[in-house]
Amino acid sequence: MRPLILEMEAFGPYFEHTVIDFSVLSQQQLFLITGPTGGGKTTIFDAIVYALYGKTSGETRSEKELKSQYADETVRAYAKLTFTVQGETYHIRRDLPQTYVNKKGKISQLTVKPTLVGPNNEWIGKKEVNAKVIELLGLDDKQFRQIVMLPQGEFKELLVADSAQKQTILATLFQTEPYQRFEEAVKERTKTFNTDLRTAKQQLSQSGKQLTEYLPTFENDEILDAIDQVDNGGLERAIESKQTKYKHDLIQLREEIQQQTKQQNDLKTERDLLKEQEELKKIAQQLEEEQPVIDHYQQKLEQLAATDDYYQLLKAADKLQTQEQDWERKNSEWHSENEAYQALTKEFKDFKTKWQPAIDQLPKWQEQSQTLKQALQTWENYHQQLSEWQELVTRIKSETEKQTQQKEALQAADEQVQQKDKERQHVEKTMPNYQQLSQQMQNWQTNDNRWKQEKADYDEAKKGKQAIEEQETRFLKLHQDYQRDQQAFQQIERQYYNHLAGILADELVDGEPCMVCGSPTHPNPARMSNDDVSKETMEERREQLNQQQISVETTANSLNRLKNEYTQSLETAHQEDLLSWKQSLDKKETELSEEKARLTKREADWAKQNQTLKVLTTDLESAKQHQQMTQVSYERIEERLNSLHNEESRAQHKLEEIKSNISDSSEEEITQALTAIHQKMTEANTKQDEKQQYQEQLTSQKARLDANKETLKENKETLLNERKVNQEMIAAQDVTLSEALVREIHQMSSQEINQKREIINQFNNKHYAYKQQLARNQQALTQYHSGLSLTEINDKITSIEGHIEQLTEQREALISEQANFNQLQETFNRYWETYQRTETEFGDMDLINRVARGLDSQLGRLSFQTYVLSRYLENILLFANDRLLAMTQNRYEFRRVSELSGSNTAQGLDLNVYDYQIGEERSVKTLSGGESFKASLALALGLSDVIQNYSGGVHVDTLFIDEGFGTLDNESLQSAIDTLIDLQASSGRLIGIISHVEELKNQIPTHLEITTTMSGSHAHFTGIEES
Repeated sequence: MRPLILEMEAFGPYFEHTVIDFSVLSQQQLFLITGPTGGGKTTIFDAIVYALYGKTSGETRSEKELKSQYADETVRAYAKLTFTVQGETYHIRRDLPQTYVNKKGKISQLTVKPTLVGPNNEWIGKKEVNAKVIELLGLDDKQFRQIVMLPQGEFKELLVADSAQKQTILATLFQTEPYQRFEEAVKERTKTFNTDLRTAKQQLSQSGKQLTEYLPTFENDEILDAIDQVDNGGLERAIESKQTKYKHDLIQLREEIQQQTKQQNDLKTERDLLKEQEELKKIAQQLEEEQPVIDHYQQKLEQLAATDDYYQLLKAADKLQTQEQDWERKNSEWHSENEAYQALTKEFKDFKTKWQPAIDQLPKWQEQSQTLKQALQTWENYHQQLSEWQELVTRIKSETEKQTQQKEALQAADEQVQQKDKERQHVEKTMPNYQQLSQQMQNWQTNDNRWKQEKADYDEAKKGKQAIEEQETRFLKLHQDYQRDQQAFQQIERQYYNHLAGILADELVDGEPCMVCGSPTHPNPARMSNDDVSKETMEERREQLNQQQISVETTANSLNRLKNEYTQSLETAHQEDLLSWKQSLDKKETELSEEKARLTKREADWAKQNQTLKVLTTDLESAKQHQQMTQVSYERIEERLNSLHNEESRAQHKLEEIKSNISDSSEEEITQALTAIHQKMTEANTKQDEKQQYQEQLTSQKARLDANKETLKENKETLLNERKVNQEMIAAQDVTLSEALVREIHQMSSQEINQKREIINQFNNKHYAYKQQLARNQQALTQYHSGLSLTEINDKITSIEGHIEQLTEQREALISEQANFNQLQETFNRYWETYQRTETEFGDMDLINRVARGLDSQLGRLSFQTYVLSRYLENILLFANDRLLAMTQNRYEFRRVSELSGSNTAQGLDLNVYDYQIGEERSVKTLSGGESFKASLALALGLSDVIQNYSGGVHVDTLFIDEGFGTLDNESLQSAIDTLIDLQASSGRLIGIISHVEELKNQIPTHLEITTTMSGSHAHFTGIEES
């Protein structure tokens, strides 16, 4: 990245539009930035970094402080940078946050989005632009400042920082936060595993205690020993022995229950057979009683089957008699219908004689009716056309009156428009200048905003004063508590060591050396102290005291910071104390209030006149609209009137034409003639319909009579033949029973017949089942014959049931006990597996934790992150040493302190220098001011090289250095200049230096001179050679 053009306006001390064209340095790539203190040399760096990232070049200036103090709220402040990356040119601009006074007199915030324009695209928006800048340069703002900008006093920070500080700096630059998060994650994971291990051990111990209640030969202490030794072999053998005993006892109980149950079942079977024998005797007696009824039912069913054919012939004879009676009835009905048909024939003949002449006249009457209808329609057309013509005449008269009224309204509207326009012009001429009033309001708002900001600063200072008083009180209380607790801890410490000495003295033996002093004689041994203070108690109190000391020191630092901030706020406000500051604020507030009241009154007067002007303008527009609408209405009326006149002329012509076609007969005469003909036609049509009905009815009746006559004849012959055959078949039947008895037998319903058959079947089945059951009972009794009575058998069964119940309860109790034991065993085994797995996992994770956090002295006390950063630092030193050796005439070389102490403080990133002149290695903090500058510059340049290498090979062709050369002697200064010249020549970088050293001005002829005036600072190049 190489800057080409930097533009600023209202940015820091550069109030006016300022352009710095770096492209003119085509031949002079090393230049000096000179100018008075506070003139804006560092602001150039701020503008470049702000344009790229929206941040400043150092850590001491905020975005709010970047706007020029010469500019008011209405001036837009911005920084714009044109730069190249890999041969492509980009333009980026960022505006500082802007406040302004809106039309309502309120302060609003104006935010302008940054823009980045490249060869092909334009990016707008803070997130989008920031992401694109980082993508183009390959660096975030922190890395860019470290590579390109070496701010005043800050680039020495990395040289003298201890390991903890270097770790913070390098972690930010090389973005090694993931390694630190890994360390924290491992730490938390180890804590979790440790907690899980304690929980698993507690659960295992509790489970083992419950298990030993079933193992009287195994003590609880043995369980704890097995847990500590991770060996449960003895417990497993005890459990196996217990399970074997359970199995043996359960088998013995099961066999005894089975034996008793078999004896009980045999007795129950014999008892049931004896009871069944008694029941069979009762069944035999019942069957014998039911036998006569069954025989009677059987006889009835046999007679029913034998007379079935005879009975069916009797039923057929009955049916023939019914059919003969039905034929006689139908024959009588036919004769009656024939008589009615003859009467209807005579009636129809009389009807035709009377009405046939009128029916024959119907065609003639229809022609006369059509002629009369046409004449009547002509009269109707005439009346309709006459009505339409009269309506048009009425509408013409109405529209003519509307036209006259609309013409008068149009003249009135013209006069109203002219009057409203005169009134509006008069008000416009008398209106005051609003722009002048608005500018005065903006000036007042600017002054009010400054007063509010000053008031806010005053309130913050007042709060700071109160905070100082509160912090002083808190510091005094903490310091007193610390002194009191320090004395108490010293007493506890003495008690602990006195008690420890007493214990050691109690173990002394005459003639044997003391383990403390080595003397074989013990003339005055320490006495055992009654104050028993444990080491844990003493260390706990020591930790509490350390925490109190940290709290006291933190409070003291906070108190000093508050005092510095309070003093700084008074100096910034140019005030001696809060009282005078308050009086100054009250005076300004009164002046602003009076000015506000005066401007508010003027604004209200203007608003009133402006409202009047708006009303008049609205009225004028309304009058013009009314005028236009009236004109349109007048024209529309005129169009409609012309159209109506044309329609009236056409209607009158058509009326005359219809009148010429009207017949000589009047409309009334035609109507009467048409009515008379319609009456005749209606009556003739009715009689014609009646004639048709007569004809259809006679035809239908004649056809029905003929068909029925033939049917009656055929049915008579059939009945005579069937009667003869039936009588012959009845005579041929061989039946001994009377006809009446046969009919009585066959009167039984099918339900009765089925019921009797079901009773007979049930009886037969019951009789068969009785014989089978009797045979089985007699055979079974031969197998079970104890010789006991039923009562004796029942008593013995009851006795056996009690014994079986007792044995079953014993077995179930033993099974329940075994189930509980199995559950406890399963739980213990599960907890044992969990404990073993958790112990292994904790051991592995604890080793990873100690290694990753540098807690294991045998594996090195470097944390994972520190180890990674140390590799980065070694690479930095490789590049830095080349330059440091060149600038110190091969005297100094950086060395990283690799030897680690046993302390818990951060280490591994400390720096020493090896002094080849004296052949010793010493701390970088022992270097003189000039040597420190050269070492810092070399280290910063080495850091810049490494960051570029680790940023995807991004090549940054620019370097700015802010101060630091004033501490160098002539030889060191020349060496530093030579190094920068060589760096520029070898890398092609654009290098700018801020310094007041005269030798630099002589050595570097190209200057960017900063000059200050009453209207702000200006910048321009000098000493540029023409190419």
